Amino acid sequence: MREILCFLLFLELFSQFNAFFGLRDGGNNVKKYEWYEERKTTRKCSFWKWGRCTKYVSEYKYSLKCETGWAVANIFSQDCDYAICDGKTDLNDACGISYSSDYQITRLGNVYHSGGSCSSPNVCTDCNHGFYSDGPYCRLCGTIDHCNYRRCTTSSNQHCEWCDGEITPNIYWRAYTRHLDNTKCQKACSWRTDSTRCYPGTCTNELASGCVCADNFSGTHCENIDNTPTIEYNHCKFSDNGGHNVLENDPNWVTTDHSTIWTNFAAYSSISVVETAKYLQPADNRNAQHYVKDFRVGVIEEKATLLYYKGSTYVSKQTKTCSGMNKNQPVDFKECSFSFNTWSFTHNDRVVAEFSSTNGGYVSVANRDASSTDSVKKTYYYSGQTLTREFEFHWDLENPYHCSVISGTSCTPFVNILDDLTEDPNLSFTWGGWSDDLAGLDHYEYDLFDLGVDGSMLIDGAGAGGSLVSSNKNVPITESSVSTSVPITESSVSTNVLITESSISASV
Repeated sequence: MREILCFLLFLELFSQFNAFFGLRDGGNNVKKYEWYEERKTTRKCSFWKWGRCTKYVSEYKYSLKCETGWAVANIFSQDCDYAICDGKTDLNDACGISYSSDYQITRLGNVYHSGGSCSSPNVCTDCNHGFYSDGPYCRLCGTIDHCNYRRCTTSSNQHCEWCDGEITPNIYWRAYTRHLDNTKCQKACSWRTDSTRCYPGTCTNELASGCVCADNFSGTHCENIDNTPTIEYNHCKFSDNGGHNVLENDPNWVTTDHSTIWTNFAAYSSISVVETAKYLQPADNRNAQHYVKDFRVGVIEEKATLLYYKGSTYVSKQTKTCSGMNKNQPVDFKECSFSFNTWSFTHNDRVVAEFSSTNGGYVSVANRDASSTDSVKKTYYYSGQTLTREFEFHWDLENPYHCSVISGTSCTPFVNILDDLTEDPNLSFTWGGWSDDLAGLDHYEYDLFDLGVDGSMLIDGAGAGGSLVSSNKNVPITESSVSTSVPITESSVSTNVLITESSISASV
């Protein structure tokens, strides 16, 4: 305040001084002040001029001063060409304010000073871009979040000319966008980690808040794969040396149930596994301007694991993983074949075969804050899903048995023919008391033969005139009797063979 008062006093004295040395009548912003003054004079008077008489005369006076609010450049100035704004002229930075904590960031550099010219008393014009005239000063335009460079004409009508992260004014090249509403900078889908890559997906109106992930993808960046790959073929086969005995699962099993396959053969010498899996990525519709520079998802892992148990006790496992794929090298489809060592199997041994396939992949994103030529990139990985299918191979080396073999047990006869001797062709027989402790019973079979004669012996089958007269290979386990019709001749003698099938092939 002291400096301004001193400057004003100086200007007043300077203006008075210029009344004699510089200012011209009619000069720019020069005001002429006019007046008359009476001046006392004396002269000789009386007859002999010996006396002194007083006389008053009116004299014309004027002075030249700068108009209020105007000043001269120096003592030799003839005009008052410099307006005064809050005690300053353009000679000592009238209008200007320097900012440090807030300023304008332009593509040509940072602007900290408001600039401007005092064009008339307490009126500033020609403020620097990003500043507005506020009477005797040029002031910084109001703030806009995430805006580097804003323009305005008043304290409240600011708009953004350049948002933070706006490399070029084009889609995919800006982290914040002003193109929907230039009074704000809205976060766009971009390469920045605090935004969203939104890929695979689309950004409505370019905005991060409008990110819609592609089907089966989710997450802030659409980085989660929500569906599993498909296992299109999963086959595990146990074989003996000659290939005569084979134990295998249904290779086209497409459910997640834990299927169990039973066997009563122990001498398998080799195990082979074949697995195929598939996962197709969604359409990749990027153009050359996109910040996503590479994108690939698919199957990244296929493996098969065989777990060996004795009863419920885990013993060991073998795992084989398919080559030629990983998170950096996803594939659409892959068939893998493996060979495993076998074990020495005993009763109640189990092998659980696990087939699994995992999807995943990567996206390569250009960091456009670091390089406008996309030479700096970062790779991000997708979080995928794993599909697992299990099959259990179970060894039951004990045959089904009848309750009659258990000492002290009273039970149903294993086969009971109602009429041993009859001329009725309609025969009936019953059975019961059969069990299988491990695999359980699956079904019954029976064969009814007309006995033949071999010399002095009766024999089953077609030899010596005998023949099969009735048979059923699939009697439900819930049944316990059969009625059937057979041809009767004068010398017909028949035999009945009942076969009890467990969930594996075992007969008595």
